[in-house]
Amino acid sequence: MPQRKRVLFLATRDPRGRATGRKMALRTIIRSCAEIGFDVHVAVFGDAEPGDGHLPLPAAHFTFLARAGLWRALVNLLSRGLRGRLSLNECLYFSPGSLARLKEVAAEIAPDVVIADMVRTASYAMGLDQPWVLDFDDRLSARYEDWSRKTEAQDILGYLQRSRPRLVTKLVGWLRVPILRFESRLLRRRELELAHVAAACTMVNPGEARALSAETGRRVWCAPMSVSVPRRPARESAPLNPTPVFVGGIDYAPNFEAVAFFKDQLGPGLKARSDLPSTLDVIGFCTSEHRDRLDGGHVRLLGYAPDLYRRLAEYSIFVAPVLSGTGIKTKVVEALLMGLIVVSTPAGLAGLDLGHRTHCYVFETARDLADCLREILGDPTAATTVADNGRHYAERNFAPDVLRERWREILDFTLSQNAA
Repeated sequence: MPQRKRVLFLATRDPRGRATGRKMALRTIIRSCAEIGFDVHVAVFGDAEPGDGHLPLPAAHFTFLARAGLWRALVNLLSRGLRGRLSLNECLYFSPGSLARLKEVAAEIAPDVVIADMVRTASYAMGLDQPWVLDFDDRLSARYEDWSRKTEAQDILGYLQRSRPRLVTKLVGWLRVPILRFESRLLRRRELELAHVAAACTMVNPGEARALSAETGRRVWCAPMSVSVPRRPARESAPLNPTPVFVGGIDYAPNFEAVAFFKDQLGPGLKARSDLPSTLDVIGFCTSEHRDRLDGGHVRLLGYAPDLYRRLAEYSIFVAPVLSGTGIKTKVVEALLMGLIVVSTPAGLAGLDLGHRTHCYVFETARDLADCLREILGDPTAATTVADNGRHYAERNFAPDVLRERWREILDFTLSQNAA
C-alpha cells in the first residue's frame, strides 16, 4: 500500500475554540486535506484554545510554537520591517527559535507540501525548503488601507491584542493611521513578491483572486471556507420574526464598525418610521467596553453563543450593516445556508454573486433598509422565495464537497510543480 502523503499546515491561530470566519477557513483546509487522503500536521503559532465541540479534525496532529516576543518583534521591525523586507504582520510572528523548532518538526514528519496561513507565516514556509501553498485569505494591504480611512476603529491588532503589553496596544491605537498606511504599502509589495515565490496561491474572494492573478501573471485559486449548517424548519405556517439579527465578534474592527453604524444611524432612521423594528440583536463575543459603547438604544449585545445555529434558528431576518472588510463574510454565507432572509450593504456581499430581490436584499442608507424591511414584512412569501434562492446559491458554492475538490486540485498542482 502506498504511503499516505503529508501536509504541514502553518496556522496563525488554533483553529479550534471560539468560531470565527477565519477559523472556519482554516478548518476547511484541514478537513479537505484529510478527506483527500493526506495526513495533516498543524503547527500553530500561539496558544492552544479549548475546543467547542466543532473541532476541524480530531485526528490532526498539533504542534504549538511561539510567535515573536516583544523584543524579537522590535528587532524584526528595525532590521527587516523598516527596510521593507518583511511586513509588520510578519515581524509580529517571525522568531528564529520557532523556525528552528519548525524545521525539527518538518524533519520528523517529512511533509510533501506545506500550506502557509496568510502572509504572516510565509517567512516560515520559505525557510522549510518544501513546495508550499500560500493561502492569502484576503488582500491585507487593501484591508489596512481601508481601515486607515475610518474615523472610528479599534483593536487593529485583532486577537493579538490580548498577547501584547497594554502600553504597546495604546501606542498602536494612538498611531493607528500612519501604522496602517505604512503596513498597507509594505504588504502590497510583499503580496506581489510572495505570489511569485509560492508554488500555488489561494484567496477566499474570487474578485480579489482574479485581481492578484492579473497583477502577477500567475494563477490564483479561489478557495473560500466551506460551510455546513443545519437546515431550518420550514416556515410556511410560522410568522416571520421581525427582529433582525447580526453575527460577529465585536473585537474585530469591521464588526464593531457595522454595529456602531446600526446604533448611530440605521436604528434611529428606522425608529422614525414607527411601523418597523429598530433594534438589532447581535450574537458574538464582546467585552464590557464594547457594551458601554454599543449596548442599548437600538442594539442588543447577546454575547457569544457556542451553539450559534440553534440561536440563529430563532430569527427570520439577517441584517448585515457591514461597511468595510475584504474577503467573504462567513456570517452572510451561514445566514444564506440557514434560509434566513439576508439584508445587507454591498460591502457585506463582497465576493458573492448575489442579486437584489433575487437572492437577498441590498441597502446603503436607513431609508433603503426601511424599504427592504417593509417589503419583507409586507410580502413574506416573496421574501421566503428570495431566501430559498440565496440558500441554493450558497449550497452550490460553499458545500464541503465543493471545497474538498478545489483543494485536491490545488495540492495536485503544487506537487506536480515540485516534480517538474
